[in-house]
Amino acid sequence: MVVFSKYGMLFIISAILIGVGIVLIVRYMSSRKKEAITNLAADENVDLCCVNCGTKLGDGALFCRKCGAKVEPLGNSISQNDITIPKKTSSIKLIIGICLIAVGVAVTLVPVFISLISGTGNSSTINTTSGTVYLDDKAGLLSQTESKSVLEELTKESKDSNCVITVITTNEGLSESEIQSYSDNYYSRIIEDKANINFSVILTVDISSRKVDVCTFNPGSKRNLNSSELNKLREYVTDDLSNGDYEEAFIKFADKASSMAGNISESGKRV
Repeated sequence: MVVFSKYGMLFIISAILIGVGIVLIVRYMSSRKKEAITNLAADENVDLCCVNCGTKLGDGALFCRKCGAKVEPLGNSISQNDITIPKKTSSIKLIIGICLIAVGVAVTLVPVFISLISGTGNSSTINTTSGTVYLDDKAGLLSQTESKSVLEELTKESKDSNCVITVITTNEGLSESEIQSYSDNYYSRIIEDKANINFSVILTVDISSRKVDVCTFNPGSKRNLNSSELNKLREYVTDDLSNGDYEEAFIKFADKASSMAGNISESGKRV
């Protein structure tokens, strides 16, 4: 499943600005080159040069021997006054090009700046309550304020539904099968021994590979979510994940998982 970064549009805009800036600078440099070549050819003490590539041409040459461009020879029949010297190339393209590249780079740095001031990053942040892990944001998708909000919601909904509801993020680039194994291993290593509840629902998001996994664990318990319910949970948060609204997605996941788990009795029946 694809999960788009919330800064994806900024990167696209940045790429467009930088690309247009480079094109303008290249065109400016090309104009300057042709201007210099033409001015060189206009000098009566210098051999005629190809306007297209700059190669010096012999007397009477009609075509450039290097690029094949058609040329007009400068001979006795053509005086220096007959030569049209192009106007000096305007530097406006160069200025605009540099400005666009500068703006593009600045736009690219916006997400980095926001991450720095909001406290997000790639470092692992494990939030626990009473020894139970509810939020492990290794990918740094949430700011400190957002992490606190999500953690409070996960903790509250877990207690209300008597089910450990956990959100995990990573950037390891896991495949579809690998992210499922990652969730399994995480539960057995981190949650199973610490939780005093043997019913868990986990949302795992790999921001690098854009994969999402929703799974449930119920060792020794009849309470469980079936595949249809797990798919509904995944679909419920897909739009927010795709839009980069991670805080909203995780809070919705907590609420929906709690609602589903709370409707399952200890005997496994839906109530």
